[in-house]
Amino acid sequence: MDRETCALEVDIQKKLRQFDLDVQFRAGIGCLGILGPSGCGKSMTLKSIAGIVRPDGGKISLHHGAGPEHVLFHKEKRIDERPQLRRVGYLFQNYALFPNMTVEQNIAIGLGRGWRERGVAVRVVPAASAMGATSAARAMGAASAVRAAGVVSAATAP
Repeated sequence: MDRETCALEVDIQKKLRQFDLDVQFRAGIGCLGILGPSGCGKSMTLKSIAGIVRPDGGKISLHHGAGPEHVLFHKEKRIDERPQLRRVGYLFQNYALFPNMTVEQNIAIGLGRGWRERGVAVRVVPAASAMGATSAARAMGAASAVRAAGVVSAATAP
């Protein structure tokens, strides 16, 4: 994936108690799902992107088409944009979920008002369904289904 089609670029390292997190990926515009076993670094990666956790090294940047790169974090250049300025939503995985809402509504809550009108629902619903969270949510409640499936999801508006 070249930089013109890349929306998010992550190359970070973080020393954790259980292991050393070393993640590199590029993601295009749309929905991103990170799947893996419990404790593998899914939430730590998303917290780093959102600015809640500071990586020990590396770089996180956003690209808007052919426009200039927006660097959120760069260890060597001493760039660490505050979470409020990153325009990245993060929904906490565990007890901060709303049990009276569906999985899709919990994922989309960080997108703010008017997310349906902006066409985000088209991207959020298939991602949650593809990960098997929708049917599980009906059986056990949205918050429990997301935790049980180990689903961490992010959505971007067009």
